[in-house]
Amino acid sequence: MRSLVRRVVVLGAGALCAVALAAGSTSPPGGAPAFGSQARAAPKPGVQVVDLDAPVATGRFEVPGSPDDHVTVGVLSLEVRGKLMFVNLVFTPDFASVTGSEKITLADMLGHYRFEPWLVDRTHFKSYSTPSTHGLKSDTRDEKTVNGEPVYVWAAFAAPEDGDASFDVHIQDDWEPIVVTFG
Repeated sequence: MRSLVRRVVVLGAGALCAVALAAGSTSPPGGAPAFGSQARAAPKPGVQVVDLDAPVATGRFEVPGSPDDHVTVGVLSLEVRGKLMFVNLVFTPDFASVTGSEKITLADMLGHYRFEPWLVDRTHFKSYSTPSTHGLKSDTRDEKTVNGEPVYVWAAFAAPEDGDASFDVHIQDDWEPIVVTFG
């Protein structure tokens, strides 16, 4: 897969968080993801380079209801900012049912199920889910790409209170979780 580097405009965390909650932003409050499985300080305002080909863990899955279509999900990072933890993901479709430059949405990659990821803290035996509140995760209709091209996806959760942990990142009920160590 060729290296894709995307430029993402990063705004101040407070202002973008307010805009995201009010308007349903498809970027996490505070901007682009930090890389690696370590928590990082919130990015400074400006432009930040994001390499979508650098996940710390990946999984390849069959799209529900479409056995010839697959999606590779990569976990870019788990990042704590204040009372929230952001899971930064990349979804890359491999759809036999799509040809050429036809757009594929996140909803298509999820088999038209809702994007409601959850985490299981394997170390402290806790589960975290994303509230249904608009603006705390990527919108399945807004995120679009073409076959073989990754798209950035994110979700916010309550920050873990127990420090270091190993998480199972769950995307769909019938997909195996992706395991990531954090801290």
